[in-house]
Amino acid sequence: MMKAHVAERRGLFVPLFRQLGKHVTRVVTLASLLTLVWSTLVYAGQATTLTYSSTMFAESAGPEYMRQIGEFLKANPDIKIEPDPSPYAQFATKMAVRFKGGEPSDIVMAEIDWIHAWVAQGWLRDLTPLVANTGGKAFLDNYFPMLINQATKDGKLYGLPRHAGGYLLYYNADLFREAGLDPAKPPRTWDELLSYARKLTKRDAAGNTVQWGIAVHGMNVPSVVSRFVNWMYVNGADLLTPDNKRGLLDQPKAIEALKFWSELYTKEKVVPPGAVQVGPAQGRTLFAQKRVAMLQGILWGVSQTLAENPALSSSLLVAPFPKQFPNAPSNFQVVYDTISAQSKNPEAAWKLLQWFARPENQIALYKASRYAPSRRDVFGRPEIQNDPAARVLAVVNENLKPEPAIPQWEQINRIIGDAMQEALNQTKTPEAAMKDANARVNRVLAQ
Repeated sequence: MMKAHVAERRGLFVPLFRQLGKHVTRVVTLASLLTLVWSTLVYAGQATTLTYSSTMFAESAGPEYMRQIGEFLKANPDIKIEPDPSPYAQFATKMAVRFKGGEPSDIVMAEIDWIHAWVAQGWLRDLTPLVANTGGKAFLDNYFPMLINQATKDGKLYGLPRHAGGYLLYYNADLFREAGLDPAKPPRTWDELLSYARKLTKRDAAGNTVQWGIAVHGMNVPSVVSRFVNWMYVNGADLLTPDNKRGLLDQPKAIEALKFWSELYTKEKVVPPGAVQVGPAQGRTLFAQKRVAMLQGILWGVSQTLAENPALSSSLLVAPFPKQFPNAPSNFQVVYDTISAQSKNPEAAWKLLQWFARPENQIALYKASRYAPSRRDVFGRPEIQNDPAARVLAVVNENLKPEPAIPQWEQINRIIGDAMQEALNQTKTPEAAMKDANARVNRVLAQ
């Protein structure tokens, strides 16, 4: 037992989700989602109507979201919910337009950089009074402290975390075996990652590449920049000085991260063409089609990948993402629910957020789509910890590092994205791209 425990904590590998097959075919269209919502609505007199904007409705988690909403409506017949299943690609822009126009939804899904930008505009409601009526500190103590701290500004909480997790490495066990690699020994360092990627890149008799070692996400969107920030973190680099007054993108470890990452594409040719157009969805498709053997991702992306190719259920494995330094932290993604400052029904909106936060609902969401619980008391439950993939995530989640919780992060995120694309397109060297980006970051911070 001790050897197995040590092996798992070193990262080694974990077979994934044969039991997930029954869920992956439940991804539904926008039209069917709306039909499901309206079929579960219960009217009673003058119902309070809540509008809820989230990308989750049209993703693999959508059916479980709708099931939980249906149960909520049965228990609260005086409330009606109108969902807004917006796609991720333009979600933040669409929400900003609505906020500016004075017509935001009551509840809006948000990533952390959006929260701080929206708080600076006065668009989000302070949840602290609602929390105080729900147990205050005792209620918040159920959550991982970092997640609460990230959504707190000047002592006020602006978002309740739904799910969170650090970045992992997906890999295909079958393709590993074909390349003579042991699936029980995934790469743990960048040298090993490059060696594996070379072996996993295959060419046909005519010399055309038909399979690549790894996908690189190069699209300039926040969720992709977040993935590159993870490359920086696991290389020991940082983004800003501790006081958030100056950028550190021009430091050697940051430049080294961009150089290694971009040269997988520009020099090593172990990455498919068109990397600058690859976002999370495109990366999952490349993996699902077996065009790449490795991919950086979040645990909940596995269900979305299997939705595209259920046949991968026995060969899709996960491990901690390779690090240059054993104790280097990992970046992570967290999704929050927020309440608009303009909402006329904040108490009803908070009631729905509390419903989602119930332990049984967080567990059900994880089982349905692998969206990892944001509550630490839930994460430690047997229903979660009996899943070997969750145990890998638990190791990763022991050492997480957040992105800067400042209003300027949205701008800085785009600047880093520009540097990433400059390096991939070879319009600048990685060193020049990062130094120029750092100068831009310093100008933003000085404003």
